[in-house]
Amino acid sequence: MIEKEKSECLLIPFDLKNFRNCKEVVDKHMEKYGRLDCLVNNASKQHEEKNFEDIDLDNVETSFQVNVIQVIGLLAIISRQYIYSCIRCTR
Repeated sequence: MIEKEKSECLLIPFDLKNFRNCKEVVDKHMEKYGRLDCLVNNASKQHEEKNFEDIDLDNVETSFQVNVIQVIGLLAIISRQYIYSCIRCTR
């Protein structure tokens, strides 16, 4: 589908539970494209239980790692390495 539109996509599989992978993902993207115009994070994890007492705290912890910590990790890496350096370059 992407190729049909004469575009390309960089696929980078990584473990969303480990925010330390974020730097590698950002570096690979920047190496290929040289810039980042927009960050879309469509990954998420969710577990539903009918009864509150059935909630598995391991699932809650993993969901928090994927849905919150990973997003903060990506934004921290991007802002530290690229946004501030781009601002300095344009002044």
